Amino acid sequence: MWVHNAECCDLGIGEINPRTGHKVLASHKIEAGSNSDYIIEATKPSAKGKLVNTKTQYYENPGHHDPKGGGNVGYNSTKSVLPENHIELWNKSVIVKSDPKNRWAVETKNGKTIYHRFQDDGNGNFHWNGSTDGKTARGEARAIKIDDVPKELKR
Repeated sequence: MWVHNAECCDLGIGEINPRTGHKVLASHKIEAGSNSDYIIEATKPSAKGKLVNTKTQYYENPGHHDPKGGGNVGYNSTKSVLPENHIELWNKSVIVKSDPKNRWAVETKNGKTIYHRFQDDGNGNFHWNGSTDGKTARGEARAIKIDDVPKELKR
């Protein structure tokens, strides 16, 4: 299948997002918005020439979850610490119908299932927002309640 992107100005990885001032770490294209138009050239006659509306969702690290100082904002000691594999988790994250303002990723660590939440700022820009195994830099528990995890995700 060949896809033509009619929008030329998507932000690239590593570029500064003009809306937030934060560096773009990763992105997802979803068939839900109206920011970009794609024309699909497919072998199936019913799909040829169809216009699919898509939206780009950007992943950023503002800094308030990062004691290493990876963003524009300083670490907030009351926040859970950004995991080392946060970009990998973003790349695996999904949108759940019952919670469309967030993206969720699931990982298993030492036999334990951990849920990670990425929160939308309302403009298609996301940041890692915590996990069910979250801790502050001092080691204090700062976890998302398991009851706040969408039922569709729970294993």
